[in-house]
Amino acid sequence: MIRRLIILLLIVGCDNSTTPTPTHGCLDSQATNYDATASIDNNSCTYIDSCGVIDIDLTNDCTQDDCGVWGGDGVDMDSDSICDDVDDCIVQDGVSQECGCNTGFTSGKCDCDGNVEDCAGVCGGSAPLTDCLLGDWQQSSYIEELGWTVELLLSFKEDGTWTAVLTSEEEDDYYLDTDGIYSINNNEITFTNNDCLVNTDSHNGIYSISIDTNELVIILIEDECTHFAEAVIGTYTKI
Repeated sequence: MIRRLIILLLIVGCDNSTTPTPTHGCLDSQATNYDATASIDNNSCTYIDSCGVIDIDLTNDCTQDDCGVWGGDGVDMDSDSICDDVDDCIVQDGVSQECGCNTGFTSGKCDCDGNVEDCAGVCGGSAPLTDCLLGDWQQSSYIEELGWTVELLLSFKEDGTWTAVLTSEEEDDYYLDTDGIYSINNNEITFTNNDCLVNTDSHNGIYSISIDTNELVIILIEDECTHFAEAVIGTYTKI
């Protein structure tokens, strides 16, 4: 009896069998990643849709979200191919990006450093107003006191002199060529020693000027000669 008990104990003690460990995987044999060794379904099954795309969603046949993910729900508001949840800058419609995300030039500036254009149109340039003024400028203006519209060709020379040639649309025989000297202080120009257009009285006229590349704007500050003032103020185009 004792011998049998010992033999039984030896047999039981030598049994190395163990319970199988459960494994997780896809249990659907129709899935592309079916795992025949798995015993617990972990919802990882993937399928091929009619577009040849493999994913886990059976309801999104041939559909992609904004981010290019099949069956996804990602959004790409600015259409830059970067999904919004990982996009460092969601670009706003119509907003300039020159100076960073949704940041453009400050009003009146021409670059991100806050520079402005000089009179020659160069950003951050330092061209003096005198240099930009040189040459020929043309505009049409109306002299109210005379009732005439005149074409005015205003020329500035390096020697500090100016000439003005006026012709009238209403008066075919009207022609006037006048001249004088000019000086510039900051954004102000002083016309001196001209003949006031319709008489020989000399006078000084002070005007504010601004130049934006090929556009000259002259604004009256003070001038006793109203004919000249009405003729000369306005916006000119460089020719």
